Amino acid sequence: MNVTVDREYDTSVERLFEILTSREYFEQRYAWGKVENYRFDTFGQTDDGFLIRIIQPITIRTDRIPGFARRFLPSETDLLTEFLWHPGGGAPYQADYRF
Repeated sequence: MNVTVDREYDTSVERLFEILTSREYFEQRYAWGKVENYRFDTFGQTDDGFLIRIIQPITIRTDRIPGFARRFLPSETDLLTEFLWHPGGGAPYQADYRF
């Protein structure tokens, strides 16, 4: 699936990029959501662009899953959230986001 989201902010592109690629931004974002159990797996420049990869252990609720299917699912897993920033086609920056 490919989803494109366009937003406008009252700041410069460079300042917005600086904010969205700072550890402090993500630390505050998780603090607002009262999420304490996460870790930065990757945070920095790679050959493909500026990569931010965050891993958060989560519990999988199996109470709504049919009994025969529960044996195929773990009770816990890691939720991976990833942003890969690179120069955009026609835009100064573009992020590929996956989770």
